[in-house]
Amino acid sequence: MIRQGYDTLKNPLLRQAYDKLGMEAFQCSYCKTERDFLHEAIRNWMTFYAVTAGVSTFFSAIGRMDFGRYWRFSGLLAIAAIEAAWLFSSTDVFPYILPWRTVSQKIQLLRQFFITVSIAISQIGPILFPVDKRPIRQVILDLEQKIDMQTRQAVSFFADAFLPFQNDPKAAGKLQRNMEMRAVHTDSVNTAALSSRNGVSNGTTAVSHSSEE
Repeated sequence: MIRQGYDTLKNPLLRQAYDKLGMEAFQCSYCKTERDFLHEAIRNWMTFYAVTAGVSTFFSAIGRMDFGRYWRFSGLLAIAAIEAAWLFSSTDVFPYILPWRTVSQKIQLLRQFFITVSIAISQIGPILFPVDKRPIRQVILDLEQKIDMQTRQAVSFFADAFLPFQNDPKAAGKLQRNMEMRAVHTDSVNTAALSSRNGVSNGTTAVSHSSEE
């Protein structure tokens, strides 16, 4: 182990490969050049994200991880782009983030963080932010039932309010006349208010025209 570490530090190519691939750099039997190590890194990168995207799509299709699907796939694309930048760059693109870690260690932490957050969102998200999964037709039918029930209640309240006048024609007639007078009075007030607003508007327009002249 000590000898392996010494050889890695002494060989610039192996040191760079270990920084990006970790222990997989020693497990690659055919890797002899920088291109070989890069091909191995790309193969591992494509395998991980293809499998992760496939698993996420499968669980979303069966409804197990349907919540936050858009953000989960957006996050997957984001960390895939970050990891690609790490692999294709000759230096660490984020040197100030965990500077004591190698690039391969940062990649592993980023992958574990994404998986943990994805599982947490799929489990806790529906509890914190419940989503109505009923069909649109069912939602419309429920809304119609609520409106019908409120209409029935309003009619019932209206009938109860006029129940004392049902057997008293004289009182009912008096109430009807009062309601008609109130309706006429309300209409007169609205008409007067509208005329007043129109008069003020016309006066303002005339004043503005005279001032312009």
